[in-house]
Amino acid sequence: MNPLVSIIVSTYNQSGFVLDNLNSIRAQTYQNIELIISDDCSIDNTVEICRNWIKNNKERFVRTKLITSPVNTGVPGNFNRGLKEAHGEWIKVIAADDALVASAVEYVILHLEANPNVEVLFTQVEIYLEKFSPENSLGIRPNNSNLLSIYSSTVTPDIQLEYLLKGGGYHYTPGFFIKKSIFSEVGFYDEVYTMTEDIPFFIKLALNGKKVHYAPVLTTMYRKHENNFTNRRNYVLPRYMLQIYTAVYDASKKYGKYKFIITNYWHKKIVKAIFFLGNRGVFCSALDWFRLSFQPIRFINLINKLLHSKSAIGYK
Repeated sequence: MNPLVSIIVSTYNQSGFVLDNLNSIRAQTYQNIELIISDDCSIDNTVEICRNWIKNNKERFVRTKLITSPVNTGVPGNFNRGLKEAHGEWIKVIAADDALVASAVEYVILHLEANPNVEVLFTQVEIYLEKFSPENSLGIRPNNSNLLSIYSSTVTPDIQLEYLLKGGGYHYTPGFFIKKSIFSEVGFYDEVYTMTEDIPFFIKLALNGKKVHYAPVLTTMYRKHENNFTNRRNYVLPRYMLQIYTAVYDASKKYGKYKFIITNYWHKKIVKAIFFLGNRGVFCSALDWFRLSFQPIRFINLINKLLHSKSAIGYK
């Protein structure tokens, strides 16, 4: 088994980090790799750095491609441009400020060879603060047994979907590898949500009956820095959070279970109010605490229990 693997690098103003990423891809012990770099209208010299690097390293790869855009389209749009150019049987999408461990692709392919039913694979990610050095490591994820249980052999796509609709997430999604045929079946990343590509896509997978599997293999180095979307920068919520809850609410309606519709409508409306009020300060923090502490579905369930209890008493 020696499938072509397409590694798609999403760049946007990452001139300070992109060489770490590209050098980590060049260093892969697995050889059959196609490299695609998709840039989302960077205004620094990211594209120039990538173009020069490809010129000096293109012989390492089966094929290389640098894609540029005249306008900024957001994370999903940038990844989609790369996906449409990809020829590989397996896809690895990665942000330009992250990097791969040298054995990442080789170990994933070995795992897939032993598990031919897998189409979507979640692997381990090591988190670093600013620099990829041992003293800057914040640990390897996932490290939570509750999260890992969602990938057990008995878990169905419906269970994974409900996990996502309850507010769970496949944390540190840079560790994912996806079979290209999946995109033909379920579609590409949803470009409506310009700041987030992962949660809406994995909800789409679950809605289409596709299960996410897990392998305890370290593949990816994730860099936390001040320009990450996940960095709050003194805000109450990350910038992408409203889009996440919009996506989760929309999926809840498709799934058709009232408990998820009610819960996620609640979250969406309160998060929208927080952003409207500036997403800063004590009042917004209190509003977010109220959102998390008071769950309407619990109140509705309590009322239902009380009504049923009274009915039972009355019947006796």
